[in-house]
Amino acid sequence: MALTKCHECGAQVSTKANACPSCGAKVTRTSFVTKMVALIVALVVVMNIGMAILGRKADDTKAIVQAKSPEKIEAEKQAKVIEEKKFNKTLIYAASIKKQMRNPASFDLEFAGTNEDASVICIKYRGQNGFGGKSIETVVVIKDRPHQDATSFNKHCAGKDLTETTAVKHLL
Repeated sequence: MALTKCHECGAQVSTKANACPSCGAKVTRTSFVTKMVALIVALVVVMNIGMAILGRKADDTKAIVQAKSPEKIEAEKQAKVIEEKKFNKTLIYAASIKKQMRNPASFDLEFAGTNEDASVICIKYRGQNGFGGKSIETVVVIKDRPHQDATSFNKHCAGKDLTETTAVKHLL
């Protein structure tokens, strides 16, 4: 039989007693099962913390290994500048077409795309015609000169590898 301190008055109490002989406070016992469950929970928590730390260190190592060279950073900047140029030129021409329409509210952009250097911009849209119906129209801008004939569209746009600028559609 072992003795422990009472949690109320601090007097010595037998581990087999139900209450403290000095103050009458109930003696709380922790069972073996409760101790084992607490130990398992503690181990799981410690393991999760350890795995999180190790995972973070692994990610840090990957970041160091995958650090970009100055050449790669410059190439990415150039690519971003080109993409912005393509987007801006396409947006300007599509907005210009919409503004010049008889009923600009009827403008519905179906496709807007450019080639790699934005020297060719292809735009396909629907709009209200003079009779109130909707018609499909195309515009090809070749080196900043717009062309509305189907031959130019077929020659420069149809079946070509163009970068579609879908964000333009959402802005107009």
